[in-house]
Order: sequence, then C-alpha cells, then structure tokens
Amino acid sequence: MFIAFNFKRAELFNTILDLGLRCIVLIINVLVFIVFVAFLSFTNPEISPLNKISYIYKEDICSDEVFLYGLILKEKDGKGREAVEKAIHLINEGLNGNYAFLDEKGRVSLSLAKKKAKKRLTGRQKVFYDVICEAINSKKSTVISISEGSEFVIIGSYDDQEIDISDVNNYGTDKRVNKFSVFAHEIKEQYSKQTKGKNWNSAHRAGLVVEEKITGYSRLDGLGANTHTEQDERGRVSGNLNTVFEKSNHRIEVCAEILNGNIVDITLTNQN
Repeated sequence: MFIAFNFKRAELFNTILDLGLRCIVLIINVLVFIVFVAFLSFTNPEISPLNKISYIYKEDICSDEVFLYGLILKEKDGKGREAVEKAIHLINEGLNGNYAFLDEKGRVSLSLAKKKAKKRLTGRQKVFYDVICEAINSKKSTVISISEGSEFVIIGSYDDQEIDISDVNNYGTDKRVNKFSVFAHEIKEQYSKQTKGKNWNSAHRAGLVVEEKITGYSRLDGLGANTHTEQDERGRVSGNLNTVFEKSNHRIEVCAEILNGNIVDITLTNQN
C-alpha cells in the first residue's frame, strides 16, 4: 500500500513537471516570436506583420525605395514652403484622400492601405496616381521647383524645371480640362526630361498623352496653342492662351487669361 502510494505520487509529480516544462518552452517560444517581430518592424518594415496597413506595398502602391529616390518637390529659391504644400494638397485632392506626404528633403511618398484604397480610385484617378508613382519609383530623381504666382513661368517651364501651382489650381475641377490633368502633364514632362533625357517635343507629347487619359479629351493642335499675348518691359506676359480639345467629335476651347505672367481665369466654351 505504501509502495503504491509513493508510485502514484511519483507519477503525479512527473506529470506536473512535464506540463511545467511544456509551459516554460511555450512561453520562451512566444517571447522569441515577439522579439523577432519587433526586430523585423525596426529593420524590415515591409515584411513586418505589424505594418500590414501602414506600409507602402511595392506591388500595390510604389516601391520600397520611395524615400531614397523619386519625386522631389522643392521650394523655389529656398522659400515658399506653402507652395509645395499646396502641390501635395493637389495630389491628395486628385486621389480623393490623404495619401501624399512630403519629408524634410522634399521627397514625395504615397501611402494607400494595400489594395482597398486603390480600388476606390476612379479610372481617371488611377491614371493620375500612376503618373505620380512612376516618378516616385524611379531611381533617377525628378526634381521640380514649385512656385506660386511666378511672373515668368506660365503653368510650367521645361527648361527651369518649375511648376507654378497657382496657375495650375486656376484650372479648377471641370472633368473636361482640370488642374489634375494639367499637373500630371507637368510631372510627366519633367519625369521624361530628367529621367529619360527627352527633348521638349517628346516630353511635352508624353504630357499630352497623360492629359488625354485623365480627361478623355485630346488637344487638336498637338504641340502648339493659339496665343494672343504681349510682354511688358520686364518680360511679363499678358493676354490669352487658347487651346482646342476634342472628344468623340465634341470640341471645346479653353481660354486662359494671363495677366503679368499669371493665369487669372479659365473659360471653357463648347464649339459644337
């Protein structure tokens, strides 16, 4: 009886010891996993389980090198941060969300929550998005100065690599021609110049293609536009810049009124 009792106690003790050891091993494994995940979050955010929402997915958004290369929007002559922020606001408005960000060096990044946010984009928004991402993903930087109210740049300058954000914003949000199609044109043009080495004709044509994809309207006069302008003694342009667009035999004339080098009004008129 005594021997049997001791045997049962020993068996119970071994069972408890076995369960205790299993629990200790399980706790150690859990702690190792937590440390491993934390290490990944710090060193490789793209594959960390903790970053499945906030991380910029390469296959869905932009590359994992957006903070190394890509699209750089800088202040004109080292001043005018507000103008750059307006450009970022325009990008966000074009994507219908708060997705574009700017770091202290002027590098642009986009962040959409995996595929869900991108699926909400319209066809036109996806074209706009693709233009921005193309520049961001490039290992060659596209550096553009953002001015506001420049007296010597109308919309954008191929040579000076500059965009006047106030001119762009004056195109408004009309579906036929708008500030998003104009801004995308300028981004594509500079991207083509700075990363592909294209001359003005080729870069400008690439911008026209993007415009047409966003609005559905093609510019009839191709590279040129009918201008009725004059310059003052300082070289500032005033007058009208008229451009004709067509979609499915429907033509519109876009008249940009220019005063002292700045677009002050945009008028769209149906021609048929």
